[in-house]
Amino acid sequence: MQCVSHLLGYLSHTPATKRDYVTDMQQFFGPQHNELFANQVYQQTQALARRVESKLNFLHPKTVLQLYSLCFELPDEPTRQTEPELECSLFVACLVLNESYIREQYQAMTVARQLLPTQPLAAAALAGTFSDFELVNHRLHHIAMLQLIKSVRLFEFLEAEARFAPLLQAFVQRFNCQNWQEYFRQLSGVIKPVTQAETAGRIAVEVPVRPDYVSACAFLRHFTLPEGQPLDMADFTSLRATPLCEESPGTFVLVYPVLVLEALHKGLYFQFNLANRSLPKGSGSPIGARCTATCFLSST
Repeated sequence: MQCVSHLLGYLSHTPATKRDYVTDMQQFFGPQHNELFANQVYQQTQALARRVESKLNFLHPKTVLQLYSLCFELPDEPTRQTEPELECSLFVACLVLNESYIREQYQAMTVARQLLPTQPLAAAALAGTFSDFELVNHRLHHIAMLQLIKSVRLFEFLEAEARFAPLLQAFVQRFNCQNWQEYFRQLSGVIKPVTQAETAGRIAVEVPVRPDYVSACAFLRHFTLPEGQPLDMADFTSLRATPLCEESPGTFVLVYPVLVLEALHKGLYFQFNLANRSLPKGSGSPIGARCTATCFLSST
């Protein structure tokens, strides 16, 4: 899982324009292992790129997220492979998952051409980006800023409406916060490492041992994948709701940094949904008002 989370960090922080099959291969193979195998892959891929006259890559966020989901569901046991064997296995696993993704894209292109027979460029754009647009088209600082602006406006809206007071109170109580501003201050502990990262790779956050250590860990565990949870490999709703993994007590790995940033606003849908469920039906706030707030979240 550490290897796969490194690949996801690399994909988050390296723009597609700066990636190719060479930089992708560098994420798999170290200088001391698999020299013969890596050279064969490089030469064959180089020949293919020249033949098709197109840019080639081995890694795609969607397939690597699927690989992470598969690894997460494996039992926790000692590694049986050597490091060179692990490099090759990881590379082959990505290729296998790529094959399935390529078939999906081919089917999408076929349908798009049927829907837009006279607009080939529009059909190509629709088929190529619709299913995973937010996973591949991103600028981390832009995402962070936009998600924060939308989220602040949402909380200001909820705070200004008395009918949403029970829902907002249930939300901040769930995170043991005094108000939504404190919620953002605590969440910044996993947001800043993404926006301030200087290298492209795995990001892990260690909660400092201080008086608020227990409460800080409890806060982040609201965003942490529960052990043994089956993960959705189509829309990645599990990873969108809980984009962290607690590798060891107090150490939280950011599975896919893009989804961590989206926890600022898009991820609020999942958190408010849980807060909404915690409210008793006989509380002072009408159920309809709570549902309205949840619908507002899903539409913003």
